[in-house]
Amino acid sequence: MKNLIKKVTEVDENYKIRSKPYIRFRRLIFHLVQEIFNFGIGWVFGLLSVQLVLTFFEEKGIMNLWGFWSDKMVVEESTLSIIEWLTSAVIGYVVMQQVNKLITKARLFNSNDPKTKD
Repeated sequence: MKNLIKKVTEVDENYKIRSKPYIRFRRLIFHLVQEIFNFGIGWVFGLLSVQLVLTFFEEKGIMNLWGFWSDKMVVEESTLSIIEWLTSAVIGYVVMQQVNKLITKARLFNSNDPKTKD
């Protein structure tokens, strides 16, 4: 009977040793999916922020008679591209950080560890 218990224990220890790379790979894949989701959501909101900029600013050109026939603030092409880029970067970063916090809270809330639950 002792030999049987010893063999079962050895099998369980071997299983734990063999399953460690699988668990690490699974954590790695989960982390990569989480980061892709974060960057994707941040990127989409960054692109949407460009439309926000275009509702208030307009590029100088013949369509608005170089600022004489426009209801929006008229700026040069380089200034408009800098404003679009900065707005996109800031809004995308803020949204990405908020999504990351939400995912972290959801992961802690759904975990089985009683220490992490509030």
